[in-house]
Amino acid sequence: MRAKEFLAEEGLQLTQLRKHGGAYFDKLIDKISKGDTLEVEANYADRFPDGVVIDPQEIERLKTAFYPNGDKQQMTTDSGNNVVVAVPGVLREPVRIKDSNERVPLGAITKTKDFKSGKGINMGVIAEAVLGAALTA
Repeated sequence: MRAKEFLAEEGLQLTQLRKHGGAYFDKLIDKISKGDTLEVEANYADRFPDGVVIDPQEIERLKTAFYPNGDKQQMTTDSGNNVVVAVPGVLREPVRIKDSNERVPLGAITKTKDFKSGKGINMGVIAEAVLGAALTA
């Protein structure tokens, strides 16, 4: 077993993209529009060792699936400030890689540090540290 697989951050699953009023989704769209290279999860690293650049033509399809009519102003959220996705099935379809016929699922894209929600801290990491200290004690 490879340690990197256990230590890697969770990929951008639909549940992650919905969080914080769509902040992760908006960050993803921004990165795609800029042509940024996105890191991939450990089990995709052999196939895409340098990461992937998503075809910017995918933006409209993704936005229309995520927000009603592709318009963030029309979105609704649940009680946890998670976006109620307009057409979730479309977001489960792999996205095209720029200048390639290959596709990659959104869940294969790593949620790196720059996908933070803006809190400045990761509450999950703090909770794990507290739990670890309690078990040790």
